[in-house]
Amino acid sequence: MGHRNRFTSFAALFFIGTGLPLALAGQVLAHEGEHAPAPAPVEIEVTVDKNGYTPSVVEVAKPGKVKLLFKRTSEVGCGERVVFPALGIEKDLPLGIVVAIQVEAKVGERIAFTCGMGMYKGALVVR
Repeated sequence: MGHRNRFTSFAALFFIGTGLPLALAGQVLAHEGEHAPAPAPVEIEVTVDKNGYTPSVVEVAKPGKVKLLFKRTSEVGCGERVVFPALGIEKDLPLGIVVAIQVEAKVGERIAFTCGMGMYKGALVVR
């Protein structure tokens, strides 16, 4: 084998030997960004008492996951249940227990919620 052929063979082996792991490392790094954890939902507390929801209108500045934390503090009134009619969500609100309801909020959206009888009214609004 001539000098030139040995160099070509050595160069080919070198690049194959080092290029493949580098290429694979690039693939791994490229995929790591795709599996980044999703941002945590915005959490907002909503108190339910004899007067209804406080706050009755929950505003968030940007779209995304919102976790509403409902806590019923009074046995008086119809706050035993919260209903999101447009989303088909209904949850009992036991006295003194926090009940979390997570929704995906979109820009300009207004998601209404009510008590089981429709007397207490509230909404989640995305600006």
